[in-house]
Amino acid sequence: MYRFLYLLFLFLFSCISQQVIYEKKGFLVLNNEGIIAIKNIKKNKLVKIINIENMNYVKVTTNADYKGLENRVGNVDLVTFNNLKLSKKFPLVLVEESIENPKFIAKKAKIFDKEKKVASSVFREEINMEISSETDKNIYLEYGPFHNKLYANVLVRNLKKNISKKKIVIKLKKNDNYVSVGPLVNLKEFDNYSNKLNKLDGYNIIIK
Repeated sequence: MYRFLYLLFLFLFSCISQQVIYEKKGFLVLNNEGIIAIKNIKKNKLVKIINIENMNYVKVTTNADYKGLENRVGNVDLVTFNNLKLSKKFPLVLVEESIENPKFIAKKAKIFDKEKKVASSVFREEINMEISSETDKNIYLEYGPFHNKLYANVLVRNLKKNISKKKIVIKLKKNDNYVSVGPLVNLKEFDNYSNKLNKLDGYNIIIK
């Protein structure tokens, strides 16, 4: 019996052939040159791009290094954009890069030192989906959760130094405090405020 369970465990473990090593939420740029490039991911890497609004996703291989706007997560061609059924106003996605299970990698090729460093650095972001069905949507930047409201107030003061003209509020949600900035009506305004926020960029993007 124990031998059977042990073998079952080994089989299930070996079936997990991929591990997410990079995950980023943000807006895409559309291009007509057939380019697929993702920020912080090199050329010839397999990525999964998920439309957060409808959960459509595609798996594509990058064919260029990203050289676009700092406030975007990637640059994709028209085919990829249409397959995801993205909103042209707010093309919000989650990008994931995965690597194969080390057992599978070892069978295929040697892992170089640079790749080892990448594989050991896991970036993850919490995804909060608050997409409304309204046609007139806006962007909100949300920080949190803060268990202590004192820290939320400190952040609000720091934010007001950079973006004094925009509405900044503390919201109570699930017994935790969140700081919300918005509304931002378009991507141009999003870029403007993202640049002003500088080091205060640990926000979650919400469309509603």
